Amino acid sequence: MKMMLFAVLALYPMMVFGRVPHSRKVLHEELNEIPPPEKYDGDVLSDNSKDFQMQMKDWVKVSLNTPKVMAVQVGDRIEIECEALGGPKPTLAWNKGLHARPIIYEETNNVNGMSLGRIISRLRFDCIQPEDEGMYSCSAASGAEFATSHHTMIFVHNKNGSQSNNCKSENRHRPHIDQWTPILMEVIGNDITLQCISSGNPIPEVFWLDKDEKLVENGADSRFKILETGDLLIRKLRWSDMGSYTCIAQNAAGQAKETSFVYPMSEWIYSSGVQE
Repeated sequence: MKMMLFAVLALYPMMVFGRVPHSRKVLHEELNEIPPPEKYDGDVLSDNSKDFQMQMKDWVKVSLNTPKVMAVQVGDRIEIECEALGGPKPTLAWNKGLHARPIIYEETNNVNGMSLGRIISRLRFDCIQPEDEGMYSCSAASGAEFATSHHTMIFVHNKNGSQSNNCKSENRHRPHIDQWTPILMEVIGNDITLQCISSGNPIPEVFWLDKDEKLVENGADSRFKILETGDLLIRKLRWSDMGSYTCIAQNAAGQAKETSFVYPMSEWIYSSGVQE
């Protein structure tokens, strides 16, 4: 069980930094640099017991990976990226204006296990217009916890004094994956959903490759299903499901792909209702 705990800690820097440490020494150095989640309240009940138990509150962190001010020209193609990390797996939404719009989400106090997830979302303007000018932020929710990023102000300068359809992006019709789950850690036996939201013109078709790089086909395995949204549903997670799954969005103009890493965990007790 201690090996399982170390494996979880080893994956945590990958969720934050997007990579796996090269050595145990580097792992400890990076863990020391990671601020503990504000709502974390770990309580090891029995270190030697086979039924290793942990209690953790819902927690979420969100960041906007863009400058606080952006000045662009009408017709430019720009992209801003938001990242959320939390337990359980967070949901994410974009906001325009000073006040964040609330996210509709459900509390997960009855989830058995320890769920951790990382979500990345990109807001893309293929041909930005004056009406797109404004202040943008992103919000994330994990269970009962909610957080909003800093704001980015986008100024749209208009050289000609009128709207322009002369977009600078030559590949604006190619598919893009706008939101996905780079990593998801979930308890064995639970159902999971790997997110893959795509866009393009024409609307892209979404495919998934499993951990063995084989095409996922609906009906071939009752535990795996590609939903109408493009997300991949895996029912009754198994240890053997651990690995990287690839979402591919494809249309006549090209394709885009992103990878999600799934880490099944043995059953721990997860409680978001721990008192202060």
